[in-house]
Amino acid sequence: MSLDQQLRYYEERVKEGEKAHSEAAPGIKQHVYESKVSPYKAILRQVRLKAGLLICWGDVGCDAYPDSKCAGGQHETCEEHTHSCFLCVRQST
Repeated sequence: MSLDQQLRYYEERVKEGEKAHSEAAPGIKQHVYESKVSPYKAILRQVRLKAGLLICWGDVGCDAYPDSKCAGGQHETCEEHTHSCFLCVRQST
């Protein structure tokens, strides 16, 4: 499977999982997220890195494409996570 095929596959899995999560009953929402969204987001991030694409370093679960830098100016983040870069937090501890 090519990287482009992998990207499309995992982007679709994330989209389907998020739809299932949004439609899930309150009692199983967390389970649906952990089984149908979270693992695919993690894989998607790895495939994007392998393909040479940028990822948001603001949150380990973010699958948004970065359009800015973190507050420290060192790492790519999406606009939502400019002040919560987990790489900067990890460096300071």
